[in-house]
Amino acid sequence: MSRARFSIIASDLDGTLLTPDHRMPDGITSRLQAAQDLGVTVVLCSARQPQPIIVYRDSAGLRAPIIAYSGALIMDDRGGELAYWPVTDEAAAQAISTTRALADREHISVYVYVGDRWYVEAIDERVQVEAAANPGTSPMLTDDLLREIRAGGGFAKTMLVGPHELLESVRLALNERLGSMIVCIPSQATHYEILSHDVSKGAALSWLAERLGVPRDRILAIGDNYNDLPMFDAAGTSVAVANAPEAVRARADYVVPSNIDEGAALAIDRLVLDPNGPNGELTRTAG
Repeated sequence: MSRARFSIIASDLDGTLLTPDHRMPDGITSRLQAAQDLGVTVVLCSARQPQPIIVYRDSAGLRAPIIAYSGALIMDDRGGELAYWPVTDEAAAQAISTTRALADREHISVYVYVGDRWYVEAIDERVQVEAAANPGTSPMLTDDLLREIRAGGGFAKTMLVGPHELLESVRLALNERLGSMIVCIPSQATHYEILSHDVSKGAALSWLAERLGVPRDRILAIGDNYNDLPMFDAAGTSVAVANAPEAVRARADYVVPSNIDEGAALAIDRLVLDPNGPNGELTRTAG
């Protein structure tokens, strides 16, 4: 059992621990390591593929499971699969056909993640930017996304990349038509995810906590976006960084400075490392 107030810190990466240039500052790394030294399990929870999450975890000197694809995949500290909840072939086919009926390739790029593989329909500027931000990944070109999905037995997630307004209209249509099979949620303003209906960071975190024997009140969750809200619900204490949307900040127990200002480091200092617990440096939300 951890000697700290919490046994698990579950944290998002992009917009939370990482700076806008996808770097984890030394101040964040040192706090995560200090928490681990107290016996805390530091679980990185991200929409990313497992490979780049593992790169960040290992670079930070952490030894813990990871949650990838916004909760669709949990891997142990040695890279083994603990749990996987893919979208079925049928749901995948309907989700992609619905998306393409509303937006063509020029307006919305569709990326499909099957296991640890990333399939794209074109190697364009959007894909190159995505690849550069995700160390250890390489896009695989295909002329038939559904063929790859069927060969892999479903997909972990599909990412839709494009303008926010168009993505929001696609999200509403997907959730209305296929809401019993899939869920479409934003991970960034220009990146929306399609996941299996019951998949979320929160569901994965609860599964992992039960496996580790950690009660909800000993879980601290830190995040910045809508796909982090289920993780907040699964944790006894939740923290949003200041760059999070207002609706996300309102759902957190505390709000700390932005990712640029290393707000997550302050949260870990005051909620985990400080033996006196939270103080006036943390902003508690009205909720």
